[in-house]
Amino acid sequence: MMSNVLMLIRHSTLYNLLKEEGRVLESSDLRTLPKYTFIDPVAEKMAGLMDNLYARYPAAERVTALQINLGNLISRMTNPMNARVLHELRDDYEQLKKANERLNVQVGELNHDFFKECLLQIAEGPPYEETEARARKFLNETQARYIPLYSDLYHGFLDKVRQRGFGLSGLVFKHFLSAIALDRPYKADPQPAQCA
Repeated sequence: MMSNVLMLIRHSTLYNLLKEEGRVLESSDLRTLPKYTFIDPVAEKMAGLMDNLYARYPAAERVTALQINLGNLISRMTNPMNARVLHELRDDYEQLKKANERLNVQVGELNHDFFKECLLQIAEGPPYEETEARARKFLNETQARYIPLYSDLYHGFLDKVRQRGFGLSGLVFKHFLSAIALDRPYKADPQPAQCA
């Protein structure tokens, strides 16, 4: 995942601690999670840079969605209900796992370097707009290059499953990260799952 947010839950230990420190920003709408202030100004600016990431950068959201779907597919292949599929496609499955791992390492290193570079730029003080421009380029263009790579792995393996006559109902898991992160209705993958 490219970004994760600490959700402050009312009356949790962390909530109570931050409340004692005077760092909780309550909303009058109790359905809204409380926010909190940052002690470190670099962390605050970095949080602002990453805020609402998936709504602002659809390529980053799509890469994350594909990573989640691939991880679920790989995991579900080992479920006993999919033993016949695994038996038939063992070699393809092993290749999928290795290719996914290589791709995740590559993207993880890129994301790590990007994050470190942004922190350094924020801390050293060049205009924040320069850091924002760098983030836009990375989160739009660089992330977009990985969409077809992940998509080919995911859909390529599902095509092999279909070609062998198996259904996808025990393999495909639709995550709802997009709907949560983007606060909009969930859109299904353009290739819906088929029943067994």
